[in-house]
Amino acid sequence: MNVLKVYTKNIEVFSDLYAGLENLTLSEGQETEVEGVKVSGGGQVEEEYLDEMRVKLDVAVLKVKRQNVTILQHSDMFEVLIPA
Repeated sequence: MNVLKVYTKNIEVFSDLYAGLENLTLSEGQETEVEGVKVSGGGQVEEEYLDEMRVKLDVAVLKVKRQNVTILQHSDMFEVLIPA
């Protein structure tokens, strides 16, 4: 899965940005700013990463079924996991 990291802890801000992330492709470590919020490429992660994060108490997991996208909210960021 490809990962995009969105550095905000505000769900409303993330929701406003989400539509603009659909066509965004960033390689690992590459950064950009979307509507004043830092977004970076997190590279590739395996399914095991998602399994590990799901059991943590401080991680919220959201699923966008129509796009098969998983969103992890933790710390001060959202991680958008997109199937490769």
